[in-house]
Amino acid sequence: MKVTILTEPSPEDKPNLRARRQSQALAEAGHDPETLSVTLVGNVPKHLLGRIAYHREKTRSLAKAAIDAGPDLVIAHDIYTLDAGVQASYEFGIPLIYDSHEDWPALIGEHSLVEAMAAKFIERRAAGRVSHALVPSAPIGRRLESMGIPTTVTYNARSIEEIKRMHKAEARQKVGLNQDSFVVGYIGAMEQLLKGRVYDRVFDAVARLPSQVELVVIGGPVKDAEALASLADEGDLGIHILGPMGFDELAPYYSSLDAGLVALDETRRNYYNSLPNKLFDYMAFGVPTLVPPFPDMSDIVTTGKCGIPYTNLEEAIRRMMAMDDVERNRMSYGAYETFAQHSWNAQAPKFVRLCESYT
Repeated sequence: MKVTILTEPSPEDKPNLRARRQSQALAEAGHDPETLSVTLVGNVPKHLLGRIAYHREKTRSLAKAAIDAGPDLVIAHDIYTLDAGVQASYEFGIPLIYDSHEDWPALIGEHSLVEAMAAKFIERRAAGRVSHALVPSAPIGRRLESMGIPTTVTYNARSIEEIKRMHKAEARQKVGLNQDSFVVGYIGAMEQLLKGRVYDRVFDAVARLPSQVELVVIGGPVKDAEALASLADEGDLGIHILGPMGFDELAPYYSSLDAGLVALDETRRNYYNSLPNKLFDYMAFGVPTLVPPFPDMSDIVTTGKCGIPYTNLEEAIRRMMAMDDVERNRMSYGAYETFAQHSWNAQAPKFVRLCESYT
């Protein structure tokens, strides 16, 4: 089976991991996957009509590349490749799988209501051609199912082989964290802390906690990390703000944590409907997680007994600090078990069977 996977171009330091894992799983199952993307000369125009024309030109180029590939199955990643996937699907009368990483109308709607309406139109127009959709969370699946598209949740969890856990004492020595501290970590995009001044609530909570609490914040891009560092008094508050790192570099930091933090602007609907990558990364290292009271995130950590949904971050951290070693170990074990159940190792065979069922 020849499978053409359509993606947006992505930088080397932030690859499309979902597409990469899918390609590898299909190849290991004896199929012939190919990933295609198109980059146009010049920057994306700032004005609306220019962006529409830019998107149409990219769609035409990507659709032609997909048709030239002559696939038996097309997988279109995200709203920006969906039209091209539809054209290739019509050309050959072949199945189309739509892998939607986000609630795209909600995400685009944060910047442009007109383009959010366009995203809804693109998805509805494609619905009659999409054989199946892969989604990162149940709420996004329910929205697509309302259009008549069958969906399967594919979690943004890594494979077990990618995780290199370290003993906590060794990890803290390596990165220079105090062995006796209670270390809370935020590892992810700085933009999620800066939007809606989420950092204010996080920093305020840390400031009211005992002095042995340390907060480690790691992420990028560099300019956002520098902006965030300028807003925190690291010496007094025990806050350490570091720039972006590759996943391999992060192992000792993950292994040092007593609690992993998911902090999001609760007014942003796309976040409300998502299960972020960082949630599963914390779990992979056996780190109990503090999550906003969003339905799917709360359900994951409550069912797995591996975290605390919070409305008051300070109180949630104090609850974790008050746990004895038995409770903490139980929560750490639950975190890793929950990750293992949702890891790519568990999902890859299901993904391959789904693809095979449509050809």
